[in-house]
Amino acid sequence: MHKERLVLLFDIEWFERVHLFKDVGMIPAYFSKLYDFDSTIVFYEHEKNHALKQKECDINLIRIKKNGANKVKWLRNFVSPMSLYLIRNAKNIDVLMLFHLKKENYYYRFLYKIFNPKGKVYLKLDKDETGVKGLEKYKKEEQKSLNVFNYKDGFVAYLKTIKRKISLKRIQNELSKFELISVETKNAYDRLRKVFGNKVSENFILIPNGFPDENESLEYVKDFKDKENIIITVGRIGTEQKNNEMLLKAAERLRFNDWKIYFIGPIEKHFEKYIHDFYNHNPELKDKVIFTGNVNEKSKLYEWYARSKVFCLTSRYEGFPLVFPEAIYFGDYIVSTKVGADEDITKGGVLGKRINQDDIDSLAKTLQDIIDNKIDIGKKYDEVVNFSRENFVWDKILEKIYYKLYLNENSPHTNVQKKQ
Repeated sequence: MHKERLVLLFDIEWFERVHLFKDVGMIPAYFSKLYDFDSTIVFYEHEKNHALKQKECDINLIRIKKNGANKVKWLRNFVSPMSLYLIRNAKNIDVLMLFHLKKENYYYRFLYKIFNPKGKVYLKLDKDETGVKGLEKYKKEEQKSLNVFNYKDGFVAYLKTIKRKISLKRIQNELSKFELISVETKNAYDRLRKVFGNKVSENFILIPNGFPDENESLEYVKDFKDKENIIITVGRIGTEQKNNEMLLKAAERLRFNDWKIYFIGPIEKHFEKYIHDFYNHNPELKDKVIFTGNVNEKSKLYEWYARSKVFCLTSRYEGFPLVFPEAIYFGDYIVSTKVGADEDITKGGVLGKRINQDDIDSLAKTLQDIIDNKIDIGKKYDEVVNFSRENFVWDKILEKIYYKLYLNENSPHTNVQKKQ
């Protein structure tokens, strides 16, 4: 029996093992697991992926080498290794998956449809707040008067407005040709539907990131009474995006009692001095605020989530960070800055606390209230876990993607059934 085939073209710099456990790897893996697809990820060869086998997590992995065309901007779309792969294989691909809103993906879709007009193309936008605002700016420019004599900002600004108006029309036209476009947060989903209008909105679907609801994950889950008085944050410690300084400044104001804060993840070199100065000014916190360094093993990271009661994110911006579904899967109470996905993961603040950017006072008060049990996070534990299982596990998420691609139309592929 012929297996349906999904291929993800991943042309973003490099692919490495960690991507297998993010949305990049999980969506193809769950197409294989749930619907018996033959899933493949095609990516550029790099020193970071040399150790990967030809098949991992039930996904075929194909490395291709870059050629000289990759360095020539106007030429790379036409004869890049990714384009050549599509020309050779498009007829045998039932679903082509792409990441991000970019010109290369318009061309990949166009090329694929030449050789396989009945095939389906799924675009995962992965848009953060900055990206959404940029598109909204294009929309506002479109609504401005295009009468040059009434334009008050000067002729050069007028020409830029015309250019942005044309760009938005092109984006709208290109996106209308994709069978499925997924957006990760409700906030971005609602705003982008307004930007692109009805023609494109028909193809839009709200698809958050998830967590694998597997036996190997479940075995680490603890009852709330078995959790420890621990607050964790997970990510690249010290990057401008993660804004870890905010949590450290809040920590200086806390009465910890028997609580601790753990920063889990690789530490940026420049941030080591900040940590050193933090301990010099707060020597009493050396046993309360702890940096673990990088945690590579999934099992070790799951243990941290399982032990902890609170997950804290202080990022300046995010798309839909994978740490959110990871944290609530283990019942962690979320305290987060307002990055978009925080609204979704906390059910609008019902199952967690949402903090304004750089509002150290509110962050410190919220954490102190948790420590002092003024916020009884134990009462929320069961609801957090149930919310996770209903909305943020890959099985449930893949059902939405599959339904949008196949089951809501008279498709020749509707005979593909979910594996029992």
